[in-house]
Amino acid sequence: MGRAARLADELAALSDPRMQASTVWTLPARWYADPEIYEAERRRIFSREWLWIGRETEVAEPGQYVTAAPAGFPLFVRRAEDGTLRAFHNVCRHRASKLLTEPSRHCNTIECPYHGWRYRSDGALDHVPLFGEAPADYGTQLAREDIGIVEVVQQNLNAGVYERGPLSPRHENGLLHFHEMVREAIGPAVEA
Repeated sequence: MGRAARLADELAALSDPRMQASTVWTLPARWYADPEIYEAERRRIFSREWLWIGRETEVAEPGQYVTAAPAGFPLFVRRAEDGTLRAFHNVCRHRASKLLTEPSRHCNTIECPYHGWRYRSDGALDHVPLFGEAPADYGTQLAREDIGIVEVVQQNLNAGVYERGPLSPRHENGLLHFHEMVREAIGPAVEA
């Protein structure tokens, strides 16, 4: 029996109507460490939901940033010079190197440590070594606007910074609804 068929059988067994509500059960033990299960969860669940990145106090001043890799998606949130928070995939568009390597720090520029591509605080490509300012069409007629770092939707709630998974089809209000549910469940402690 193939791996996919075995997983389908295990899922069917868990949803068998003969199982009574009083039955205590858990997922099969191997599901907690199976790389294939993790990858499926990462793609089908975590890439579509709001993910905690950090506390807003970690990025209180312009230039401060915090990095995270929830469910393996490398991201960073940085306070721009105008005071806005922006979130991006922490990957250079040139050779996919990690742009910001420290968990939390201050930087004046977002520069790739591999080949030195530099990005503005809005994610646009700003400078390519040996070319000076980023050319309007770099290489094979690829426009500069097309090779900036990829921005992700982020939202602040109660001093927390959340990022919406890269495949999320949901509206930003989903996070507000989640926040209201948490506040109702545990009370004003969420406000701290």
